[in-house]
Amino acid sequence: MTRLMAVLGGFPMALQLLLCLHLTTGFVIPSPSFVIGVPSSDWCTSTILWSAKSDSVVPDVITTKVLAQLYPALMEHKAQYGNPNIPLGTSEGRQCNVIRRMQVQEKLTASEVELLKELGFIFHALEDVYEHVDFEEMFPRLEVYKQQHDGSVDIPKKYAPDPELGAWVTGIRRLGKDRVDPDHVNRLDQVGFVWVSTRKCGSKFMEQYRKIQQRLQDENDPAVVWEDEDVVKFVRAQKEAFKRNTLSETRVEYMTRLLGEEWWTE
Repeated sequence: MTRLMAVLGGFPMALQLLLCLHLTTGFVIPSPSFVIGVPSSDWCTSTILWSAKSDSVVPDVITTKVLAQLYPALMEHKAQYGNPNIPLGTSEGRQCNVIRRMQVQEKLTASEVELLKELGFIFHALEDVYEHVDFEEMFPRLEVYKQQHDGSVDIPKKYAPDPELGAWVTGIRRLGKDRVDPDHVNRLDQVGFVWVSTRKCGSKFMEQYRKIQQRLQDENDPAVVWEDEDVVKFVRAQKEAFKRNTLSETRVEYMTRLLGEEWWTE
C-alpha cells in the first residue's frame, strides 16, 4: 500500500487514496465530477491508464531494466482486469515470464519482489520451474554440477552459485516421476538423479513431516498413523499456526500435499 501511494504521488491525496483502493482491491469508485469536474463515469479507469502509461509511474525501487520497461504495462493491465498477470500470448506476457524466471534466479531485488507481490503479481511455484524452463538448458547445468561435486547430483534447494538449478531440481522432486516427461525421467536416472534428497532439513517441522510420510508408506492402515497422539499434536499445531497466519507458504504447501486441500478446516 505504501509503495503504491508513492507511485501515485503526483495526484491529490484524496485521489491517491481512492486510486490505491481501486488498484489493490478492485474497489469501484463513483464518478467524482463534484470533486474534479470530470463528468465521465470512466474517469477512474482513464486516469489510471494514463498514469500507467506515463514513465513517471515507475517507482524508484525498480532498478532492473526489464521490470522498469514492463511496469507501465503491468499497471495498465491491473487497471483494466484487476491483476498484473498479463497472458502469455503477448510480448508483455512473455516478459512477465522473464520476470518470474529472474525471481527464481534471484536477479530481482527484495524491494522489487515485495512491490510485485503487493500488486498481485504471481511468481512461479517451484513445480512451475520445470514446466517453464527448457529442459535442454537445465540438464547440462546438472551435469556440470555432477562433475564439480565428485559425481553427486544431490543439489540443495538453495544453491547459491545457481539458484535456478536448485529450484529446478527441487521442483522436479516435488512433481515426482509420474508427473515428469518419461524421456526426462530416463535421462535424469542415467546421471543418478536423486529423487528424494538425502539432505536433512534442520527444522523440527521437516523432521516430523518426514517421519509421518515414511510411516504412511510403511503402514497398511493409514488411520493408525493419523490416530497417533504425536501426529495429532503435529497437525493441530500446524492448523493453529495457519489460523494465526504464522505458517509459511512453504509449510502450507507441504501440509496440503500431506492432507489435501483445505486441510486446516478439518
